[in-house]
Amino acid sequence: MSDNPLSLEGKVAVVIGGTSGIGRAIAHGLAVAGA
Repeated sequence: MSDNPLSLEGKVAVVIGGTSGIGRAIAHGLAVAGA
């Protein structure tokens, strides 16, 4: 785990509308951040 208090590593995120547009970009960004 990271010492960064804003780290998303190991967290769970629910993104509504993650198949296209902004939702997809947010879902991808969260996945890259480790959520």
